[in-house]
Amino acid sequence: MGQEPMGAYGSNFKKIGQILIEKGLITQQQLEEALQYQRKYGGRLGWILASLGYIKRLDLYKVLSEQLNLELNFYPNVTKFIDLNFLKKFDPYILARYECIPAKEEGENVLVYTSYPDSEKLREFSEKYLKK
Repeated sequence: MGQEPMGAYGSNFKKIGQILIEKGLITQQQLEEALQYQRKYGGRLGWILASLGYIKRLDLYKVLSEQLNLELNFYPNVTKFIDLNFLKKFDPYILARYECIPAKEEGENVLVYTSYPDSEKLREFSEKYLKK
């Protein structure tokens, strides 16, 4: 909760709040309010800021993709990018618990959609359900 990610991001890693302020999407006062809420109740800072109405979810996704150096994809009809026969192999309750959508097999790899690409949940899902 509220801790800085370790290792993989290197020394140039910027915190989400810092990026949002630099882009003019929130004020320092809004950040402080959200951090205070986070210390008291826990949760992800970006979601707290969105829940408080200080940022739009789309802006959060854009900043997170920049922060994590990941491509952000928005598809009007995402189902055309998902192999429904492959997806049906998975229990929907398990997918909800792990917050991911295994979209299709690509050779030895599986394309997985998620809002949390560096999460422990995704690593666990991959180990349990995608390893052959």
